[in-house]
Amino acid sequence: MVLSFGMMVCDTLLRPVDRDVLSRDCTMIEKPVQACGGDALNTAIGLSRLGIPVTMAGRVGDDLNGRFILDQCRTLGIDVSHVVTDPVHATASSFALIEENGERHFLSDVSIFDEVDDRDLPEEAMENADIVYIGSACSFNRMNQGGLARILKRARNQGSMTVMDAAFNQRASCCRWMDMFKEVLPYTDIFFPSYEEASAITGCREIPEIRRALKPLGLRYFGIKLGAKGCYATDFTSEQYIECPRGIRAVDTTGAGDSFMAGLVAGMINGLTFFESAALGSSVASHSVQHMGAANGILPYKEELYLYNHHKNHK
Repeated sequence: MVLSFGMMVCDTLLRPVDRDVLSRDCTMIEKPVQACGGDALNTAIGLSRLGIPVTMAGRVGDDLNGRFILDQCRTLGIDVSHVVTDPVHATASSFALIEENGERHFLSDVSIFDEVDDRDLPEEAMENADIVYIGSACSFNRMNQGGLARILKRARNQGSMTVMDAAFNQRASCCRWMDMFKEVLPYTDIFFPSYEEASAITGCREIPEIRRALKPLGLRYFGIKLGAKGCYATDFTSEQYIECPRGIRAVDTTGAGDSFMAGLVAGMINGLTFFESAALGSSVASHSVQHMGAANGILPYKEELYLYNHHKNHK
């Protein structure tokens, strides 16, 4: 079982929206689509579509958006018994403005994230987790004050593999990210941020420099998501640049990085190596972006594995 902890957001997807939208009185769009969002929740949904048992932990408001998220999770078979319902703050929400090429821009209210801390994740939620996935390492102010390290240490002590993404939140107040990561990476097996996040954390621009900055911190595996270029992966002994499948037409890139993480985690839990799992993640993400919504294009694990092997064998 995988435990996913982090951001839970109710998204409204608006498409197509071009760059000149504010210069017109009215713009015609397709029917708006309501969907679950937030990196940890997107990854949990991706894992569920891949057939991996998953428990979601995080915080929603006592409102329509919160109930929508919980209902959607239950429909997908995701355990939400450990999700905290906040009686005061509204569920995090975003309006995703999606361009014709699939690029998206968000209008968001995520003030509820200021309330999230490690007490939102009780011991019983972690007991049966083979993998504890942290989807929002840089998003919660209270967690950046030692809470994240406490969660990862608890997970390690009970024998769970720990996997982490970064996911910056503009409300987050920390400005010395390396100080925080020096505390958390010794308890992290896999850390796989985007290039922009890895660069901001380390203050380095080149991938070899980023790798050197993080190597002494006790991390087992490290990777960098590179968008349409694929990803970089290393165990600090060897390294690989892994390309995405070619010929992909992106419809909606919302949650592409989260679909990648779902594929990566599914590969690890099914016995693939770290490098194979990273390549599978790139393959899964390439299918996700061909559909509207953060994880709607993800297929069951055996089908995704078949497509990954087909791509690998026909390079």
